[in-house]
Amino acid sequence: CKEWGYPPNITPFSQILSVQAVLHISMGERYATAPDETIRYLLGHYGEPPGPIDQNVLDKVSGLPQAKPFLNWEQPQPSMEDLRKQVGRPGISDEELLLRVLYPQQHVDATLAAGPIKDNYPRGDKPAIAVVKELVKRKDTNYFRMENKGISLTLRRLQARAN
Repeated sequence: CKEWGYPPNITPFSQILSVQAVLHISMGERYATAPDETIRYLLGHYGEPPGPIDQNVLDKVSGLPQAKPFLNWEQPQPSMEDLRKQVGRPGISDEELLLRVLYPQQHVDATLAAGPIKDNYPRGDKPAIAVVKELVKRKDTNYFRMENKGISLTLRRLQARAN
């Protein structure tokens, strides 16, 4: 959309633009109203757009009553130390700090508890019997399915039954 400075047509911009288009039709007038997300995008709260925003659109949206709370907003510029205080974990790495600032705590905790990424999975270039033997030895694989040349093989680890 030229008048919005060509935002990328991906989430969330595609949804913001689509909602505004529906409002143009339902209200019978372009920019008679605008959701907070439209206002924030056009005022630069989501970063600088790829191209210039049409000044007429910006003037019309800035004049809407619901735009007032967003007009004098300034992008926060916290230091890493400020963020560490906010998170309440002074000794963590920069990487963990950014994770904790950007994502919910329970998601970060679960990710860190899972440990490093596993990279020792059975390779597909081994003969099938070697793959099966390797999978049977592993305790972290409960299900495996393989199809090749019209033959299907499924392995499923059974849970031990209580006596």
